Amino acid sequence: MDRDTIRAVVRAAPRVLELRELPAPPVGPGEVRVRIRAVGICGGDLHYFEGRGRVTNPNRALVVGHEGAGVVDAVGPGVADLRPGDRVVIDPQVGWCGHCDHCLRGARHLCPRRVDMGYMTDGACRDLVTLPRACVYPLPHHLAWDAAVGIHGLAATVHALEQVPYRMDASVVVLGTGPAGLYFLQLLAAGWAARQVVAVGRNAGRLALARRLGAHEVVDARAVELVDAVAALTPGGADLVVEATGAQSVQERAVDLVAPRGTVLTYSPGLAAIPFEQVVRKEVRLVGSTGVTGCMRTAVRLVAAGKVDTAALVTDRYPLTETQAAFEAATADDKGGFVKAMVTL
Repeated sequence: MDRDTIRAVVRAAPRVLELRELPAPPVGPGEVRVRIRAVGICGGDLHYFEGRGRVTNPNRALVVGHEGAGVVDAVGPGVADLRPGDRVVIDPQVGWCGHCDHCLRGARHLCPRRVDMGYMTDGACRDLVTLPRACVYPLPHHLAWDAAVGIHGLAATVHALEQVPYRMDASVVVLGTGPAGLYFLQLLAAGWAARQVVAVGRNAGRLALARRLGAHEVVDARAVELVDAVAALTPGGADLVVEATGAQSVQERAVDLVAPRGTVLTYSPGLAAIPFEQVVRKEVRLVGSTGVTGCMRTAVRLVAAGKVDTAALVTDRYPLTETQAAFEAATADDKGGFVKAMVTL
């Protein structure tokens, strides 16, 4: 490899990753080139890896990964507030039109011309990435890469909670103890100061981590009947139910768990049938959420201040040359103590 090429991990076929050499990306006006140091792997990456879910062009070979962090390598003309050597984290939504109603209202994540790294265009598992300045956020120098790779996922959960009514005395049930669920419960226990946060999962290690990170109660869905167990902890139902699994069988129980006039926040896309009869009878508010627009800086501040521990979720680390193993670990049926993988460069 010479100075004109970079290493990159490309999905060549479903569940097949290849380490390739690609041309080093140039840097133009208003752009920042980042030397990637770490990339987190999340559920969206796994959908593209396996060719399932809401993947765009599932047969297209692209560089994988979107939760990237690193140091500024070069800046283009017009970028005056960053310089080489600055530590940064990236927002992987790299495309939007800038003139539709959504963009003009500050909601570029709803732009019909939205483009995301890692499954619509080349992602972050490569030595160098060039992005618009608006997609690059400075990091404090003390922040470890383990913590940095969780910032984008945390920002998405911050944005999601901004969509629901705020009540400091709320009882909340978080369905799922993957990375998203663990970010949610930390925000709810700390920033939201919820009266009661119940974490529901199917992995003993993750449930123990959920309790350490702020859950007041945990429910092992393998050992109990879900609705009865949650009802015993939240008489009358929860004020807010956060669905963070994407599993159809779990999504379809969310309305069973929420109190009349409560809110169900659906964060993970899935194929669940919505029980509209219960929604109407209980006057349930259904809220969906996607994207991070306006929330990256908030997420950086929360992590830098120690309010949310994103590093605690990184359980497995792999060099770039072993990215295939990282994705296989993340999609394994038996997760064991696994929560989140990070690829290092």
